[in-house]
Amino acid sequence: MNPFVVIGYRGNETFCDRENETRALIKNLKNGRNTCIISPRRLGKTALIYHVFANLKDWVCVYVDLNLCNNLDDFLKSLASSLANIPSAHKFSFLELLTSLKFSVEMDALTGQYSVGFNLVRPGDNKKSVSELLKIIAKQKNVVIALDEFQQILSFKEAQVEGWLRAEAQQHSSIRFIYSGSQQRVLHEMFGSNKRPFFHSAELMTLTSIPKDVYTNFIVDQFKKGKKSISKDVAGFIYDYCLGFTAYIQLVCNHLYDDTLRIVKEDSVLTTVGELLKQYEPFYLKLKKPITDMQFRVLYAVAKLKKVYAITGNEFMSAAGITNPSSASKAIASLLKYDLIYTDTDASGKEFFSIDDVLFLRWLERQSI
Repeated sequence: MNPFVVIGYRGNETFCDRENETRALIKNLKNGRNTCIISPRRLGKTALIYHVFANLKDWVCVYVDLNLCNNLDDFLKSLASSLANIPSAHKFSFLELLTSLKFSVEMDALTGQYSVGFNLVRPGDNKKSVSELLKIIAKQKNVVIALDEFQQILSFKEAQVEGWLRAEAQQHSSIRFIYSGSQQRVLHEMFGSNKRPFFHSAELMTLTSIPKDVYTNFIVDQFKKGKKSISKDVAGFIYDYCLGFTAYIQLVCNHLYDDTLRIVKEDSVLTTVGELLKQYEPFYLKLKKPITDMQFRVLYAVAKLKKVYAITGNEFMSAAGITNPSSASKAIASLLKYDLIYTDTDASGKEFFSIDDVLFLRWLERQSI
């Protein structure tokens, strides 16, 4: 199979590096410490979690994606569905547990995955149901629950979810938690402020790009195993073009590996990227449609500069071709609302604006203003 995985996790052989992070996470779990993983999107934090799970023997490992959860009902469904899909090798039958608590459990015949509903659960009982699930899970030995995009709980419509969930987590010393998310500033506030419920409740782990030399060696080795050839220089070119973002490096390499060429050169990379941009262009044009000319100029400037610290600075204003600082600020606010750019803080605490969709960024570079 193609060794450059773009969906899910497929084992140690197709997983690149993260050795230090894997050791640190496992060490924390085995010594009773929770961990909060902070990382920009598309750097591989979810794959890292599954990689850790794969290297934990005799543990009950539960992954819950909060990205699409808008309230406690959604959270309860996600938690219950995750329990229903735990490998059957574990002695404890979570399926029996869910049905005993009057959850409805259905299996998708195509994927083999279970989904869970709670039509019989009374409205308002979601907190109680979560508590019951955690109590029963806590009876097992060596349990870890990963809550991905954890900052999403702050948008739940119910009041005081953060404090309630922290209280629930404190009750079960046998359950270790991995909290992860992509909004660095928000998560640092949640776990670093003494005014917040999760203050110092987890060790912080900041995930950065895999080192270039490590990733290029991985790329070269994977092509070699498939009796294909790529030089370290070309692999490095892919890394730089994708700005070190794991998801996009994997995507480009996946397409190149699928090509009939036995020797991959730089022009092959550019051809592949061009095909990807052409494939996604209708989608990008739809993203562009609702924004004004001024907003597009600002978006183009963010793409051109990659990371913007001063939106009213001369460099940024010049790149956007605008002269009014107020217009730039208003455009930035609109683009944040459209999720076309994101804001975060770097290691020194300075705020910046950027685009984390590398292909969209590269497409924008090819446009004119």
